[in-house]
Amino acid sequence: MMSNIPQYSNDSAGIYIHIPFCRKACHYCDFHFSTNTTYQDEMVDAICLELKLRSKELAHTKIETIYFGGGTPSVLTINQLQSILQTLRDNYSIHPQVEITLEANPDDLSADYIELLYKSGINRLSIGIQSFDESELKWMNRSHTVEQSYIALDVLEDLHFIDYSIDLIFGSPLCTDEVWSKNIEEISRYRSPHLSCYNLTVEPNTVLHHSIKSGQVIPLEDDMHAALYQLTHDTLTSLGYEHYEISNYARPGSYSRHNTGYWMGNHYLGIGPGAHSYNGTERSWNVSNNALYLQSLKLHTLPSEVETLTDTDKYNESIMVGLRTMWGVERKRLQLTHGQEQYVEAMISQKLVVVTPERLVLSERGRFQSDRIASQLFKEASL
Repeated sequence: MMSNIPQYSNDSAGIYIHIPFCRKACHYCDFHFSTNTTYQDEMVDAICLELKLRSKELAHTKIETIYFGGGTPSVLTINQLQSILQTLRDNYSIHPQVEITLEANPDDLSADYIELLYKSGINRLSIGIQSFDESELKWMNRSHTVEQSYIALDVLEDLHFIDYSIDLIFGSPLCTDEVWSKNIEEISRYRSPHLSCYNLTVEPNTVLHHSIKSGQVIPLEDDMHAALYQLTHDTLTSLGYEHYEISNYARPGSYSRHNTGYWMGNHYLGIGPGAHSYNGTERSWNVSNNALYLQSLKLHTLPSEVETLTDTDKYNESIMVGLRTMWGVERKRLQLTHGQEQYVEAMISQKLVVVTPERLVLSERGRFQSDRIASQLFKEASL
């Protein structure tokens, strides 16, 4: 049974704040970050200034979600986070029930730090555990240990008052059925309202990419990735989680409101180096360079580029993100050619696509192939 489809309006939005610092560089990561944390205070000041300079972009808008991503936002001190949060309160209209999420590493989450986060207004944590296997953590070059993950989760279980999500990654060369089953079993010991289980992808110019090119690392076969994906779905849904997006599972009512906003086409403002924004007609992104970002803000200029989206761009994006979710795409919004309609019929016969009177949704097997299926339904750009 499909849960109610989240609704967003143009008078609400989210704010994403990119904190571009990490203690270590994970071998698979291609997000913008630096392991040089010397300029944290300057970066916080610059982020606060960008928030002030761009406040008119959301002047008549309620902010329903705020998300601190990175990087590793939990490397910031409480005072630094409070400075950003106060700037938000002073310059934006914040919804009384705003969801404020902070991405965090387990080694940062002492009981004292969590309590101070909560008192500052942060009401949700996204914890980058990634694996409960020590060998995998070392292979990934993570900054924490399995023991630190258990300590952080035990603290959260004891405190009760803060919502949280756990991030896990499957598909590393060390990820056997046994290793991944252990990860899922460990999750079942806790009451995490939300889980993000990401299939490891090889991104260009990462340590992992170079290791594979040089033959030092042999990646898992696609069939193994598919088997791990299915194992994840089967186990977590049997534990009561809803598989509401390809990589995301939640107990009923515990979806990430911020990320769901992305998937439903909600507007959002991206602050910090490398952050992206979307206002319904344009997509913009800040320079992915800490030094250039800081220099620009010192001159009170915005270091960003802007792309105006065509109707075709917006249509194709709605197909791409919609098919990743359990809500799929409204049939009345589809503009399929005769050839695409035949393709959908073929996908239905292969049990990869399910069609209801209102919506076109991918089956569980279909969602693992969502990018390929979505691309077949795109409009071609007009010349």
